[in-house]
Amino acid sequence: DNGLAEREGIRMRIVGDLALPPPAVQGAAARLMRKTGALPRQRATLNVCFSYTSSEETVTAVHELQAAVRSGRLLPYDVCAEALRGSLRTGPDCPPVDLLLRTSGETRLSDFALWQAEHAQLCYLPTLWPDLSYADFAGAVLSYQGAARALAALRRAAEARLRQAAGFGAGEGEREGEEPPLPAGRGLALALRVRLRLAPRRGLPPPPLAGLWLRLRLPLLPRGAGLA
Repeated sequence: DNGLAEREGIRMRIVGDLALPPPAVQGAAARLMRKTGALPRQRATLNVCFSYTSSEETVTAVHELQAAVRSGRLLPYDVCAEALRGSLRTGPDCPPVDLLLRTSGETRLSDFALWQAEHAQLCYLPTLWPDLSYADFAGAVLSYQGAARALAALRRAAEARLRQAAGFGAGEGEREGEEPPLPAGRGLALALRVRLRLAPRRGLPPPPLAGLWLRLRLPLLPRGAGLA
């Protein structure tokens, strides 16, 4: 702990089944989240997915909704996609992933952020995580820039279908065939899937591979623009 998160105003969240790591790791994760969660000036949120799989996250969210219905805290007809999204380990305040980078040359998601990256731009890089360079990152951002409007249209169409299924009409200002504007003021939500070597505990299988989830505030480049 070198204090980088505190100096830069980065809120850290360890996302995953924290009952699996050793107690020392659990305690360190809890202290880090408590310390950075109390920062008075939070500029960004970094989700570190550790001991995490998307399928386990989804099953846990479903169980939480079931418990809420049984206890009367939630009515059965209030169970919807939005309620499930808010019950995921990433929480209701986590924006959907815009750009997902997968390093090491693997062309699979490995059960990582499947719900959150539903309409994300996927970028598979042959580079290993420790060797990821500015040029690699800039190229990935440019690939997102080219697809941003189409991805925004897909996301808005999916949200409109969910609203209609829940009994609501189309959102204000939406017209069929109209190209939606790019999201403003939210920045770029980046998910980075990396391969790490983790030592397994004796007698237990190795924990799931870790991932990083960083919300960045990067301006979108005009169409046709490049990075110097």
